[in-house]
Amino acid sequence: MAHALVLLLLIHAGLCSVEENLLDEDSDLFQGDIKLTVDQKLELLSGSWSGKSSITANFWPGGVLVYHITPSLAKDMKALYAILRAMKEFEQKTCIRFKRRTNEDAYVSLFRGGGCWSHIGRTGSKQLLSLAPHCWRSGVVVHEIAHSLGCFHEHSRLDRDKYVSIKWRNIMEGWGKIKHPGSSHPILQQANMSPIKQADCKINNNIPGVQITPEMLCAGRPGSNLSGCHGDSGGPYVCQNDFGRWVLQGAVSWGSGTCDAKRIFTVFARVARFRTWMDMYIGCEY
Repeated sequence: MAHALVLLLLIHAGLCSVEENLLDEDSDLFQGDIKLTVDQKLELLSGSWSGKSSITANFWPGGVLVYHITPSLAKDMKALYAILRAMKEFEQKTCIRFKRRTNEDAYVSLFRGGGCWSHIGRTGSKQLLSLAPHCWRSGVVVHEIAHSLGCFHEHSRLDRDKYVSIKWRNIMEGWGKIKHPGSSHPILQQANMSPIKQADCKINNNIPGVQITPEMLCAGRPGSNLSGCHGDSGGPYVCQNDFGRWVLQGAVSWGSGTCDAKRIFTVFARVARFRTWMDMYIGCEY
């Protein structure tokens, strides 16, 4: 069965250093979440892995993956539940089995890191599987364990087009307005806006009855008319962290009815303040 790949392209770029949900402290990851050994990097450069769905060597003997859950994860019931549920799913649907480490040299150490990533296959010694708090869902853990078993991403397979189709009608071409009144613009818009200090935002956005709270993030260019308009026309506000990753910092927005930053800076909901709530109430298992 073909799977639809739905892409929503809403980019509002800014380079800033406000608080963020760190994805990972190590940017040297293959395909975003795979940690490679030196030998594996050489194999990758040689092209021997090109288009493959899994490695062809270094499997876990007998299909038994040896693991250790560090205290940083074991002490949190949400993390532990996600891990155990993921392992149970493997055992129910595959011949893979899991064994808690005793004195084995080769094992997977699951720990609380800065993102979701894993080594690929069995390395022959202690290998890591990182699970940050936003990774504590069984579907994410299944994904990372699959890497530890030797699986690559399905979308990197040479035959991927037989199974994955892109629904171009679901890709948004434009977003929001560039003037008010007016209709949505047919071309996707983006703007580079720096974060504005709360104190400066309160002075500039002096609107009767409207408060700038710590749950809000202001952005704009002082003296410029470059901004997000009122309503949700500003789209998401993303910032590049120290590791080169783009991180969502602001959702939706409100601002000037005339789309003029000289009058009102663009104001976003500060995502970091609501991350725990989102994970708790609107997160999904898969």
